Amino acid sequence: EEVDYLFEIIYDDEYTDVINGMRVTKEQLREIHAKHFSLGSRVSIINSERGVGSVFVNYRLSNDKNDMFIQSSVAIESNKFIRARTLDESFGKFLGKRKQ
Repeated sequence: EEVDYLFEIIYDDEYTDVINGMRVTKEQLREIHAKHFSLGSRVSIINSERGVGSVFVNYRLSNDKNDMFIQSSVAIESNKFIRARTLDESFGKFLGKRKQ
């Protein structure tokens, strides 16, 4: 439950991400994070740069099954993530079936 609380603090209700060209909602991202959490994933920030109203993050996400390098450019409004563009070569493994 603490993870859900933190998720709500960080992500705006209207948050959307485009991961490898595919639109992902806040709820879909929550599911992806839950799967990573259940796998015991660890995150290491490689590089981050903050701009006006945005942040660019390059990080490594690893667990016993995967070792991934992910790049995200995130727009921030009212101190919350509102939208992002992400490159993640492992993305399809964690989204599951997409609801249309």
